[in-house]
Amino acid sequence: MAADVLEYFRARFINLLGNDYPNDAVDVAVSADFIDLVDVKARIAALAEFETHPDFEPLAVAFKRVGNIIKEGTDAPVDPALFEAAAESALYEAFSTVKASVEARVAAGSWLDALTEIATLRGPVDSFFDKVMVMAEDQRVRTNRLALLTSIARMFGRIADFSKIAG
Repeated sequence: MAADVLEYFRARFINLLGNDYPNDAVDVAVSADFIDLVDVKARIAALAEFETHPDFEPLAVAFKRVGNIIKEGTDAPVDPALFEAAAESALYEAFSTVKASVEARVAAGSWLDALTEIATLRGPVDSFFDKVMVMAEDQRVRTNRLALLTSIARMFGRIADFSKIAG
């Protein structure tokens, strides 16, 4: 019963905001989190604005690719000692550099700033996928790579669920 009521409010919220914001921005934001309506609306507004940036589409594609590979995710710590490729280290370093900043911006509700910061990961993510075989034969290396991608996806997933982007 409570789930039905929540779903009703969610559907009404999506319908109301769909008139003012792009449907994909509404969908990916609501799919990520639907607890605080003011917060959700702020994320939708930031996503709608970020969609006008030239990096939006390639970034969305890159993070959708991350999500497709990790599926449910890997709950394991990332061990830099297991990196075999420079692209792994570069992605880990880039992620480590932006993580604290993104977390602070998310905590402050500065969604557009958080998205802009996350966008700096596009190059390292693209390079990682170009140069690294995620599903390595060595189980420890594979798990480590999946853990790195899971960490990145979860950071991004606090803002939006890009698996909902078509394409």
